[in-house]
Amino acid sequence: MDVGREGLRLIATLPMAVAYVALGAGVLIARTLRDYVAHLLPAGEETPAPRHHAGRVRDHVQAAERAARASGLLRRDR
Repeated sequence: MDVGREGLRLIATLPMAVAYVALGAGVLIARTLRDYVAHLLPAGEETPAPRHHAGRVRDHVQAAERAARASGLLRRDR
């Protein structure tokens, strides 16, 4: 008689086990789809602005300063 009760208890808990497995599979599929769609969509920000090359910027500043001094806009003492 104990075998019959154990069998009935197993049959009663089987739908819950199936439900947990289905829920886990649904979560896994949802995460995979979310990651796939996130990969296809562009990032929240546009591409970042290019960084300045310090050496080039310094050369431009020095050239502008020389041109300003040559034109008389800046004094020559330095």
